[in-house]
Amino acid sequence: LVSTLSVQEVLVETGICGDVDSGPGKPPKQLQQVRRDWCGQGSTLSLGDPMVLLSALSLSEKTVGSDTDKFCASVGLRPKALKEIRKLRRQLSTEIETIMPQVGQLLQPGLAPPDQGEARLLQQLLVAGCGDQVARKIMQGEPGYVKGGYKVGRMEQPAFIHSASVLKKRCPEWIIFQEIFETDKMYMRGVTEILPEWLPRYVPGLCNMGKVL
Repeated sequence: LVSTLSVQEVLVETGICGDVDSGPGKPPKQLQQVRRDWCGQGSTLSLGDPMVLLSALSLSEKTVGSDTDKFCASVGLRPKALKEIRKLRRQLSTEIETIMPQVGQLLQPGLAPPDQGEARLLQQLLVAGCGDQVARKIMQGEPGYVKGGYKVGRMEQPAFIHSASVLKKRCPEWIIFQEIFETDKMYMRGVTEILPEWLPRYVPGLCNMGKVL
C-alpha cells in the first residue's frame, strides 16, 4: 500500500479505448466497471481507490515482459508507474528485512489483494496516517450545502470526489483522501470511506472532544 500510494498517476484516466461517453478526466465506462468489480463489497469496497491500486498490482504480478505492457493497456495502468511501484516495494522490503530479520523474506510470489479483514485494517491505517486529510459530506440543510460537496478542514469552498473514483456514486459520509486539487472545483482523489468513531481513536490530537449538549 505504501508503494502504490507513493507513486503519482498510477492509473490512466483518459484516452483509453476511445469511449466518447466518458467525460473529461473519467476512464471509459467499461474500465470503471472493471475497477468497481475489483473492489467487491463490504470493507474492500469501502477501502475504495487504494483497493483498485492493490488489485491492479496483484493482477500485474502474474504478467512478465510484453504481457505486462498489454495488461497495463487493458486495465488503464501506467507501465512506468508499475515499474516504480515494484522498485519501491523491493527497496522497502529490503530495509524492513534488514531492521527486522525475524520477519523473513517479505516479497513472496502470488501477491493477493486484501480480504475483508485486511481491507478494514488498511482503512484504519489510513486514518492513523492521513488524519489531516479527512472530509465530511455536507448534508442537505447545512450552511454551504452543495450536492455531492464535502467539508475539508478549514477550507471555505466545498470539495468533491473525483469522477474517476470508485466511491463517486456511493458518496460516503466520511472519507480520507490522498490528493486534493483544483480545476473548475476542488476535487479529491485516492478516496477511502471511514467511520467517524475511528478519528478519536487513531488521531485524537486532531479531534476536539466535548460533552454532548
